[in-house]
Amino acid sequence: MANWVKKINKSVGSDLGPTESLTGAMLLQPSGMTGGLMARSIGGMVGAAVASTLRSDPSGHLVTDQGIAARFPNDTLVLGLTDQRVLGWSMSAMTGKPKELKVAIPRADLVEVEAEKKSATYTVVLVFSDGTAKPYEAPRVNNTTAEFIAAFHG
Repeated sequence: MANWVKKINKSVGSDLGPTESLTGAMLLQPSGMTGGLMARSIGGMVGAAVASTLRSDPSGHLVTDQGIAARFPNDTLVLGLTDQRVLGWSMSAMTGKPKELKVAIPRADLVEVEAEKKSATYTVVLVFSDGTAKPYEAPRVNNTTAEFIAAFHG
């Protein structure tokens, strides 16, 4: 299994602040699901309290292209979690290592991380404090999705 925390520390650890240390990390890929499907399933995944704060457009699709969600790329992302921030790096196609810091937000801006197990992936939804959300897929093989979620909730 890939140790994303180790890869981040080795490749791009200089992006962490002097008092930060990673508590979790995982690989995310662009979601194959549509926003509408996510909007219909998010209530069961996240729960009524969080789901009621999610913003959607008139057709019921989650708002993924505004606010905090818009800052997260629609590309493969190595996501790291510290006690202070959530950081996302691009991944090198040649080496498979984290490469360039693409996004960093305060940890408080990420209010929920939920994963739904599929046959080869997890559907992962990042829910933000402004009511926006970003769906991704996380490979089940060679990834640390469950550990990331445990670190987030721990």
